[in-house]
Amino acid sequence: MRFLAVALALLMSVGSVTAPVAAEPAARHQIGFDKYSLTLDGRRQVIWSGEFHPYRLPSPDLWLDVLQKMKATGYNAVSVYFDWGYHSPAPGVYDFTGVRDMDRLLDLAARVGLYVIARPGPYINAEATGGGFPGWLSTQAGRARSDAPDYLAAADEWLTRIDRIIARHQYTDGGGSVILYQIENELSATGTSQQNYVAHLHDKVRADGIDVPVFHNDKGRNGIWVPASSGVPGTVPGKVDLYAFDGYPGGSCHTDGTPGSPNAAPDWGLYGPGGAKGGASASPNTPGFAAEFGGGWFDYWGSNGTYPCTAVREGPGYERVFYGTNLANGLTIQNFYMTYGGTSWGWLPAPVVYTSYDYGAAIDEARQLRPKALTMKEMGYLIATVPQLSTMDRAAAVTPSSAAVKVYHNANPDTGTQLYVPTHSPSNATTDDTFTFPLSTPDGSFTVPQAGTLRLNGQDAKLLLADLDLAGQHLVYSTSEIMAAA
Repeated sequence: MRFLAVALALLMSVGSVTAPVAAEPAARHQIGFDKYSLTLDGRRQVIWSGEFHPYRLPSPDLWLDVLQKMKATGYNAVSVYFDWGYHSPAPGVYDFTGVRDMDRLLDLAARVGLYVIARPGPYINAEATGGGFPGWLSTQAGRARSDAPDYLAAADEWLTRIDRIIARHQYTDGGGSVILYQIENELSATGTSQQNYVAHLHDKVRADGIDVPVFHNDKGRNGIWVPASSGVPGTVPGKVDLYAFDGYPGGSCHTDGTPGSPNAAPDWGLYGPGGAKGGASASPNTPGFAAEFGGGWFDYWGSNGTYPCTAVREGPGYERVFYGTNLANGLTIQNFYMTYGGTSWGWLPAPVVYTSYDYGAAIDEARQLRPKALTMKEMGYLIATVPQLSTMDRAAAVTPSSAAVKVYHNANPDTGTQLYVPTHSPSNATTDDTFTFPLSTPDGSFTVPQAGTLRLNGQDAKLLLADLDLAGQHLVYSTSEIMAAA
């Protein structure tokens, strides 16, 4: 009897230990924005993102390698096109298994610590065949990228499937790290049919449970598909939360595969011409947002193979000048296309490109880091160290000692932190120039540096800070770039 009593007690004890416990609900998060930046749970965030297409690396075990390299080299986000045709061989047939497992991709991004910009089209371009449309779509009578009923039904079929996955990985409900969602891509037609189409896409993704900010990527800076609140004459409003645009101004290579001369960095924000076609000025109440800014360029059939050259032409000097100029112009959401280009397998590539989609990117086709990746690390670490960069207004003009140099000057209206971005004048010059510049803060007025000179040699720019509180210390000014945290 004693043995039976002990056995019963043990069974009761085991039962109490193994009883199911309700899972704790995931913590919800808030995403907001104003004219300066995104806010995540009220914390301002500069988004430093790189483009990566999993269908161009069809090996889930290698996705982690690329994402970890991005995180280690200073990126805090990854932008992903989802290719409709890659997942759908026939109407109503969808494959999200194996090399097409997008749940796994988004899990990996969150695990690595990267925010995600989700871009499922339906049309993506991306130098993919049909712009990402499935082959079977061509059998339909209705015009694609319009409000034709049969096209909308097909697009809804795709969005239902992919949104079901993306919705599970949103930052807002604690399920993952998706913070932004793009509808369509580079839609230049703006007639009634396209207005209805964009509105339909917005309403569809909201009905599918997508609650992060929605945007469209404007091909160039045309002021197309801006939020209704824009109010800028000449813009075309659409049913979106944010306005974003793309640009590839970095220069090119000669036909013999040698670098051409650099271009001048454009001002597409605070220092630009303003108005509907001025870039970020088309939507003055939302953050400056470059949804695609050149991180390289694709190569064409019949070329001599320009990817190694492109990696040099749009290498470290280009990154410092162009991406630094973007920061000076208040573009607090930047996505660099591509960061890992990969390979366009089988029938995936559009006719304009061949199999390699290396792109001259920071991570090459073989997943090796190019020298330009280390510059991205330096800039990414600076952004992580100085959150004050998320809130900058144009400040008083600065006149450097040399006419061969110009200095962008911004200030944070809340903290007083100042950003100085010296570049050549014009910024595509590659001369060897020394200079000083005046600086005034509540700590006093100074000539920077107080002894000697600063130097820009070749294609180059600097990101210098003043009046910065950092790690319990107060920095009056610095003559070197700060890099302390990822």
